[in-house]
Order: sequence, then C-alpha cells, then structure tokens
Amino acid sequence: MFNKRIKKLSEEEFLQYFNDPMRLKGKDFEITGNKLKSYLSRVVKKENIKFDSEKIELSYVYEEADGKYEHLILSYGKEDVFLVIIINKEKILGYQILGYYILDLKEKYGIEE
Repeated sequence: MFNKRIKKLSEEEFLQYFNDPMRLKGKDFEITGNKLKSYLSRVVKKENIKFDSEKIELSYVYEEADGKYEHLILSYGKEDVFLVIIINKEKILGYQILGYYILDLKEKYGIEE
C-alpha cells in the first residue's frame, strides 16, 4: 500500500528512520510499480526538479538496523544530491512510502568542489 499524499521529511524526521548500522542492500528494489513511479513523478513536480529522465536512477538501497525501513537513494544528474524515499517494509499489505528527503551531501557535510 502506498500513501497517496507526498510528504517531504524534515531532517529530524529523516533521521528517525536512520538507525545504525545501516546495511547496503545494493540496487535490488525495482522501481517498476505504477504507484511508486507516480509518487516519484509527483515529488519531482513538487520539488521542481529539473532532470533528464534518462539520468534518474536508483543508486543504492539501504536497510536500517531493525529491517523495518528501507531508503531508496536516487540520483538524478545533480552531483552529490540525492532523492531519498523512505519505505516502511512491515505493512501487512505491502510497502508504505513514508516520505522523501533531498540529501545534498555538499550542503550537509561541507564538501567543496
């Protein structure tokens, strides 16, 4: 089940779903479902993200410590900036999207070019 609403997570909310140790699962979550694609489209529109649709890709999937949440890390052609979609895996009827977060590594960690 997917939320019909889109929710941008604050940093505090994002960190609630970030429980160490995070485990890299690779890229084994396929963005094939219409509902997930629809959610992604609405986030892109809401955030006014300019990208070449050929450049958006699932870079990583991380699972947090207790296995309840997955973080889908998507790149969209902007260097060191990622769209993170948080998924609750423990819903009885399937995955539930909890929200999204724009992770800008340069801004967050002071990375300079």
